[in-house]
Amino acid sequence: MTVRKLITLPDTLIEELEALSKATGEKQSELIANALDMYFDYLDAKAAEKQLKAIHEGSEKVYSFEAAMRELSLEA
Repeated sequence: MTVRKLITLPDTLIEELEALSKATGEKQSELIANALDMYFDYLDAKAAEKQLKAIHEGSEKVYSFEAAMRELSLEA
């Protein structure tokens, strides 16, 4: 499914987007979608690194599957 969104971008990004669209032959919307997809992957990786750091520092507790099932009184 595709949804239309109206966004505002700085002139410098618009110019670069137009130039890249001409150079690659891709639609501007495709370039934006691909850029956002890659950026979201980057943010996911940063969040995972933050979570791992919290685990290593001991500020985030980790349970094994079996321990979590026991804690929740569920059968494995």
